[in-house]
Amino acid sequence: MDGSGRACTKRRCRRAGMSIEDDIVFSLSENNFTTYMNQIDDTDVDFIFGLVAEAGKGPLLSYEESGVEKPMVGDLVASQSPQYLADINTENSNVISRTFTTWGSQLSDAAQEFVDMYESEYDSRPTKPTWAAFGSYVATQMYARARSEGGDSLDDTVTAMEEETFELNQTYSVYGPDEEAPDGNSYPHDLKYGPDFFQPTWSQWRDGEQVTVYPDKFANAEFELQ
Repeated sequence: MDGSGRACTKRRCRRAGMSIEDDIVFSLSENNFTTYMNQIDDTDVDFIFGLVAEAGKGPLLSYEESGVEKPMVGDLVASQSPQYLADINTENSNVISRTFTTWGSQLSDAAQEFVDMYESEYDSRPTKPTWAAFGSYVATQMYARARSEGGDSLDDTVTAMEEETFELNQTYSVYGPDEEAPDGNSYPHDLKYGPDFFQPTWSQWRDGEQVTVYPDKFANAEFELQ
C-alpha cells in the first residue's frame, strides 16, 4: 500500500476509536520477516491489521511460525486459498482475512456457476477464486452488460454502469457522480457497501475448515484465538 493508502487507513482506524502503536512497511523483495515478527511480539497491541497481497504467502507464513499470539486481520490474500493449510501445516490459524465468501457456506446459483467455471479453467493454486477473482468477474460482467445496453459511446457506457446492479452472492452497485453515501460524502463510481449491498466476509481457518466470523448475517462461527 502506498503512503496515501496507509494515511487513509490510519484516519479510519482512529475515527473508529482505535489507537495505532506501530506502522511496519516492508519491500516486496523482502524474504526475512523475523525482525518484523519480533517487533510485533514486543508491541502491546490487541491485534495486527495487515495488507498483504503482492508479497504473497511469505509474510503470513513467518507470522504463523513466529508464535505471535495476536490475531492478524486484514486483506491477506494468500490465506484465502484452500492450499493455505498445507502451507502452514496445521488446521488452525489466527489470520482473519477479508473474503468474498467462505468455502463452507452456501453459494448462490450465480456464484456457484462462476466457481465451477474457475475450477474448470485453473488447476494451479489458488484452486478456488479469491477476493480479487470475484471482484474482477463482477466488474467485467457489469461492464459487458452496460456496453451492450448503453450504446456505442464511452459516456453512454459509463451512464449505464452507474445504473447497473449485479447479483452474485450479494448485490453490486456503484455510486453515481452526484449520489451521496450514508456518511455524507461522495464516492463516484465506488462500490456501495452495506447490509443492502456488498459486505465482505471475514474468515478464519479452524479445524481444517474456513468459517465466517463476521458480519453477523453471514457468520457461522465466532472468532477463537488458536
